[in-house]
Amino acid sequence: GHLGQSDEFQLRVATETERTMFTHDTRDFIALANTWHAAGRHHSGILLCHFMPLRQLARRFQVFLLQPPPTNFVDQIIWLPPA
Repeated sequence: GHLGQSDEFQLRVATETERTMFTHDTRDFIALANTWHAAGRHHSGILLCHFMPLRQLARRFQVFLLQPPPTNFVDQIIWLPPA
């Protein structure tokens, strides 16, 4: 229901609902995280990956999910690991 909303809106909603944001929009969300940090705002984590075919993306998520999870995603910017 939030398709087309701004990056700021998307990150705010994810944070309010305590969800980690996943995006291919690496440049904009890194900049947004830096802006929030400078303003003393916190987010629930941002998971990044460059755009790639779905099969490759699924393999990267599988590798990520098989690793021990971080104890806290708050204010973390995490890249999906290579498959």
